[in-house]
Amino acid sequence: MGQQMWQKVNDYLNRLLIPEDPILRRGAAENRRAGLPPQDVAPNQGKVLFIFARRVRARRIMDDARPLRPHYPAGETYATR
Repeated sequence: MGQQMWQKVNDYLNRLLIPEDPILRRGAAENRRAGLPPQDVAPNQGKVLFIFARRVRARRIMDDARPLRPHYPAGETYATR
């Protein structure tokens, strides 16, 4: 299966399983207006991360925000219980 077909399947599953969130859409638009670099995850990836966080009962999550805050170590994500 070629890349174009995988993209169509991915788009279909996103539309079917993950409804568009107007709050997230507004946040992404505000980030673009503020000139922030695009660093959003795809809706399906966000859903998987949400499921993982719920599974381990994470109370706080911090991602690798090094482009915005250089004092955090690169390439790491922290979830605490």
